[in-house]
Amino acid sequence: FALLRHCGPSDTRGFTVGTITNGRHVCRHWDELTEVASTGCLDFLDISLDSGNADQHDAFRGRAGTFALAMQALIEAGVRLPNVRVGICSVLRADNAEGLIDLLGIASPHTPYFFIIPIQPPPLASTNVLSHSYLIAFLQRLRTTLQGIRHDRGLEVTVFLPGPYVYDAVEAGLFSWEDLSENSQGRVYAMTRVANHSLLYTCSVLPEQACRVARIAYDGAYLGHLHFLQAQAPEKYATGYIQHESIVRLYEKSIAPGSYFHQLLRARQS
Repeated sequence: FALLRHCGPSDTRGFTVGTITNGRHVCRHWDELTEVASTGCLDFLDISLDSGNADQHDAFRGRAGTFALAMQALIEAGVRLPNVRVGICSVLRADNAEGLIDLLGIASPHTPYFFIIPIQPPPLASTNVLSHSYLIAFLQRLRTTLQGIRHDRGLEVTVFLPGPYVYDAVEAGLFSWEDLSENSQGRVYAMTRVANHSLLYTCSVLPEQACRVARIAYDGAYLGHLHFLQAQAPEKYATGYIQHESIVRLYEKSIAPGSYFHQLLRARQS
């Protein structure tokens, strides 16, 4: 919360700040969240949910009751933080496609914002990369599901599409090459409509990395990539610690030759 206050109100900066949480302990911090939201220091709060099946989600998290706490946090945040974009972020795994489809129906009465990221391949996680056919089948099912959801306010679903899948998405007719645009931040995307919902495909050759977002663990470890937290031992991928070096220096190290980011580049070339 000190970091959010340090960033200041949204009308005094040219970037957005927020937090992503598994939802377990949000109920402990309503006073602080309400305070930073009321002063404009909190732009978004995303609850991490990876299935609409409570048992499956809790198995992913390794703690029973996590799904119930996350859903409670989602519902209450929508009431307590009216000026904050409250959404759900999810990782598409090889075993939770059906769970994410269920989640869309369960959670859409409480938020219109959904962000779905395919799980990343090694060296960031021990799981294998998702097959093209699996991902495309999920996206087709997602479109069909959106067509059947009726809400006065349309949903805004964003799928982060790593580069190797973009061709397959075009071939499957999910969008065309002509649909691709580039925003002022250099992000390439395709915006499509399904009923009264927005389905945004954000296309990137590489996954999210520290040039857009950093992960700082509880012990101060700087993780220069969005998905290092998927690893069994995230601290293994720490670039350094914020107690010892500045954020700028840690970022520079995170993209230097020999860094884990360059290992990722080599993995993409194989």
